[in-house]
Amino acid sequence: MPQRYRDWFDLDDFRELDRREIAFTSRLIIDPAYRKSGALTMMLVDAYPHVRRKGVTVVFMHTSPKLIGMYERLGVQRFRDGVIDTDAGCDVMMLLTADAHDWLASIRSPFSLATGGFPCNNARRDWFAAKFPEHAAGTTPHLLGAAGFADRLRQLGASDVFEQLRSDPERLSHTALFVSRAGDIVARSRDNFRSSLFQVSGASELRSTDGTVERFTGRADVDAFVTSRQAGDCELISTERSVWLCMPPERAKAERPQTVVAESCP
Repeated sequence: MPQRYRDWFDLDDFRELDRREIAFTSRLIIDPAYRKSGALTMMLVDAYPHVRRKGVTVVFMHTSPKLIGMYERLGVQRFRDGVIDTDAGCDVMMLLTADAHDWLASIRSPFSLATGGFPCNNARRDWFAAKFPEHAAGTTPHLLGAAGFADRLRQLGASDVFEQLRSDPERLSHTALFVSRAGDIVARSRDNFRSSLFQVSGASELRSTDGTVERFTGRADVDAFVTSRQAGDCELISTERSVWLCMPPERAKAERPQTVVAESCP
């Protein structure tokens, strides 16, 4: 197993699992012509029986923050804070408890359509909740519910952001919260800035190759400072633990919150 997988997923923290039960997914890429068509979901549901036949019960994966919402609807959840810098982009870590059939059915996961005939271990959901209590509830309106998501933003002092989001249910359904650690590269303009990032709390810096640094403290609409940069020209780096809201840019563009605290450093 590549050492980077051990490091990314903290695999030493999963010694209770039989290694034969573990699988990894990576580099799932959809042709642009088929994006937003449901093709990725169909591919994953088709793959589910194949991994279960091999005895796999826990699937690890890393993905762009913009896809957290899609994966949570499938039942895949974040289990640790932070963003990892991979050759595919700046990603978050997630896992699927594939044998928790009742859990998958309760959240209306498409995987629940393919669970028939495979061993069920609903205690796996209890294992996840006990091992990762801070992540068990989820980070999107799909798992938290609209009221739960609103309450989470209210606790973060961002109730007004929810009020803007709920006017567009489709946009809200594709919105997710995630947390970065100090030193994490949250996004690079050549990849993850295809999503709309709003810093709910914390601090970060947008560092350009020309030496310019934009500093963001607290609530900050990072995209407003990225749009003028050319692709590959800057990196967004957390300088302390920060909470982010990730939204599809085409839905967030017109109604993006405008509160920004920034300082330019030549």
